[in-house]
Amino acid sequence: NGAWSPQARINGVGTSDSPALVGVGDRLYMFWKGVAGDSNAYWSAIDFANDPIWRPQRRIEYFSYETGGGVPVAIGGAGLLIG
Repeated sequence: NGAWSPQARINGVGTSDSPALVGVGDRLYMFWKGVAGDSNAYWSAIDFANDPIWRPQRRIEYFSYETGGGVPVAIGGAGLLIG
């Protein structure tokens, strides 16, 4: 019907600010910062066509590479400001 559903909680997810939403095809991505005291940023997605349930939150990370290999670094933990 094209209408928004009422606001609802997503289990296991919390934030100290409003999330951001991005739609790509049949998927909706949500990005948010952690709760107070948590400097990480997170994301989740829902695929309305194939699996209409929000996936578990995942921390937003990039990889830092040195000669010994790569290690994941959370963007919040890297000193970047979110929000």
